[in-house]
Amino acid sequence: MGVFITNRVEKVTAWTKYTTEGDILDVAVVEDVIYLYVQRTINSSTVYHIEAIDNDYYTDASKQVTNSPASASVAGLAHLNGEECRVRADSSVMDNATPSGGSITLARTAEDIEVGLNYDIEIKTMPSNITLDSGPISVKKRRISRVSAQLHNTSGVKINGKPLPVRGFGVGILGQAPDEFTGIKTIPILGYSRTAQITVTQTDPLPLTLLGLTLEVQVTG
Repeated sequence: MGVFITNRVEKVTAWTKYTTEGDILDVAVVEDVIYLYVQRTINSSTVYHIEAIDNDYYTDASKQVTNSPASASVAGLAHLNGEECRVRADSSVMDNATPSGGSITLARTAEDIEVGLNYDIEIKTMPSNITLDSGPISVKKRRISRVSAQLHNTSGVKINGKPLPVRGFGVGILGQAPDEFTGIKTIPILGYSRTAQITVTQTDPLPLTLLGLTLEVQVTG
């Protein structure tokens, strides 16, 4: 499915691809909520789900549970029986689990838990191009020597396959989920090409808000 994105401030519009483990058959918008009618294969059977896009969820076809007191048991997962799922517990990524009989058991107790189907995020920039006094650099070999990512409440992000560190020595408590990062992270990039593109990826069910990228470009030839 394609999703149309508009940046009113910059007057930029574009399509982005939205995929899931199944086929999106229809879309409806009720007030400010987007609903998807999805055909999935669950436990070797074809099923149909009506799912809402919600920024507070980090997996597809997911279920969020609050246990009080904390518990290792998660129920209400019959719609995911037989499917390997991602698990997020108290903001930490847990080992994958496959529901059976509508439930799973975690390796430890937790209060706030989400279980659902995985999806990956990939954001790829257009080829970098600037105009110098000698003309545009679109036909020259170039490389992005450094990239700075402006992030908001983000964790588990990679740029060109390199993880962005969000926790240093002496920061936070081992055994607990790292704090979500807000601010600017800068990393060097190696290698020349004729496109000089940046790819931002995230493969774990964690928060990601990318506000902008600043690139330092070097040109040769």
